[in-house]
Amino acid sequence: MRLLVCLDFSPLSDRVVAEAIALARPSGASIVLLHVVRTEPALTSGGSGPPGGHRVPPAHVDEVGAKVAAVAERMRAEGLEVRPELRLADGEIHDAILEEIATHQASYVVIGSHGHSQVFELVIGSVTRGVLRGARVPVLVVADPELA
Repeated sequence: MRLLVCLDFSPLSDRVVAEAIALARPSGASIVLLHVVRTEPALTSGGSGPPGGHRVPPAHVDEVGAKVAAVAERMRAEGLEVRPELRLADGEIHDAILEEIATHQASYVVIGSHGHSQVFELVIGSVTRGVLRGARVPVLVVADPELA
């Protein structure tokens, strides 16, 4: 079994990691720890993309990559098999996550919910909503306790 665990490094991310550990440990599942960075149109050359294309400042890629690696090490300390992934996406983040589900043949997805309203569309958040609509595997949505 393989879990795709989606991190956005919001305050909810620690709960997402805890839930993933709780799910993976008894089942012996391996984990793909994913953070997707949406690229921005490049006005000039430089960064990680072609001139006039989409880019992400290299310092941001390094910073986020280090964060993903640190979380992966924390999970490995729990005795889990973890593969950290940093994905750059020109399009919608949820589309990149759906592609990663297929690429890694994930059995489950663990993702957080966000929002500031009790209205479902706002509480779930657009990325999570897109994953829920497109995933062909079970999705565990970790709720923000402040919205409950």
